Amino acid sequence: MMLKSSEKTEGQVRKNIPVPLCHIDAGRKVSVITVKAVDGLRGRLSAMGLVPGTQIDVVLSTLTGPFIVDVKGSRVILSQEMALNIIVM
Repeated sequence: MMLKSSEKTEGQVRKNIPVPLCHIDAGRKVSVITVKAVDGLRGRLSAMGLVPGTQIDVVLSTLTGPFIVDVKGSRVILSQEMALNIIVM
């Protein structure tokens, strides 16, 4: 999906549009909408507090390395694959 330049905001996404967590810039606060993962990964992410409705702070966002988020006061390190499966808004 291409966004018109007038529709772009920080992180290249419009507000209220669900996107994968890996597309969010560091410093942004977002809410988990859904987790698109197989049961094993979904269970692991759930155990880390990454469930629908959870507010998270993006601490570190890189294109190839780890992704760090703050979940309920705890820092969680995610792979790019994990961050791709977490849909946020």
